[in-house]
Amino acid sequence: MSNQRPDDDSQPSTSNIHKFHYSANDLFHDLPVPLGDNQFQLSKFDINLRQAWDQAMSQGYFRYTLGDLQTKILPGPVGYVAQLNIKRAIQRRKPHSFSSVKQPFDNTRFNFNKINSNEILFELCPQHTLVSQQEDDNKKVSSRNLIIINVSPLEYCNVLLTPAVEECLPQAVTASALQLAIEMLLLSSHRGFRLGFNSICAFASINHLHFHAYYINNRLPSENWRGKPIAGPCMELLDSPAKGFGFQYLNGDNLQCLIKNVHKLTSLLYEKEIAHNIFITRGDPFLKDDRSCDNAVRVLVWPRSTSLGAKDDTAFNVAVCELAGHLPIKLADQFQTITEDYTSSLIRDVTLPDSEFSELRKDIANLFSQS
Repeated sequence: MSNQRPDDDSQPSTSNIHKFHYSANDLFHDLPVPLGDNQFQLSKFDINLRQAWDQAMSQGYFRYTLGDLQTKILPGPVGYVAQLNIKRAIQRRKPHSFSSVKQPFDNTRFNFNKINSNEILFELCPQHTLVSQQEDDNKKVSSRNLIIINVSPLEYCNVLLTPAVEECLPQAVTASALQLAIEMLLLSSHRGFRLGFNSICAFASINHLHFHAYYINNRLPSENWRGKPIAGPCMELLDSPAKGFGFQYLNGDNLQCLIKNVHKLTSLLYEKEIAHNIFITRGDPFLKDDRSCDNAVRVLVWPRSTSLGAKDDTAFNVAVCELAGHLPIKLADQFQTITEDYTSSLIRDVTLPDSEFSELRKDIANLFSQS
């Protein structure tokens, strides 16, 4: 269990924190050939992450042990992956209540500068320059990018990437944070490594900038949803039950352009105070002409209806995992009875109304037509 003290404003100790240094040469733009079914050659990053996470679990730094999660594929064309994780509903930190997507950071509430230093696995240290956090290209990231355990894990190696943690940034995507998240995916040579982001009012629990990351061996439906071009690099998702947008990166593309384009979209959503979720995964290219390669990096973005107040941890809450097709279920009865139709109806319920989505699509088309 975490030993964090809610009223302690001191920052985690910097002593004995391992630094994971990497360069652009360490990124896996194409995955190695698998060793077998769900057997992948592990990168240096994978090995470091797994060893540190396993050690933290063995030393009791989590609120519960994870074990093998009961997993099943729901019958139907979508192929949702459902997992039963009862402990997460009853042994996690109490989520905060929010009233606005633009809610400012509040140091009086729990944040990642108040965790126990045992929860820090390592510092992520790129050896190249990150894009600016703001539009000012002269402003560079100066504080630490920490990888910390999620003390209430939803899957194996569930960690939080906390970019520039001492800067006390609210849960709003910056360009440099997005770069770190995408590069973190590329540091892994494991097909099942994913990252996700929940904005405020889209089921983020803490208003301090962070991405979730974890491994799941099952392929998810969001890996092969098709896309229809809107303007420039932005796609509209065709097969997702929730209306959304997508971007892709293939080996040889300009990674900086991907980062800047995704950030343009998320900045638009933030300025319009539209709650949103982001999922970063390996998968198929969006267009059929490119589908000879299944090594695309997909960045999926779902604008959504606003969820106010604190979330009910026993309910089926539609956040980034659910939108991507991964269903962490907290009640045994629900795990036994849940169906694809029921799931899809709940996911469709959180999407923007047709009129709002159509207006947003026009704004996005204009945004990328100007670039």
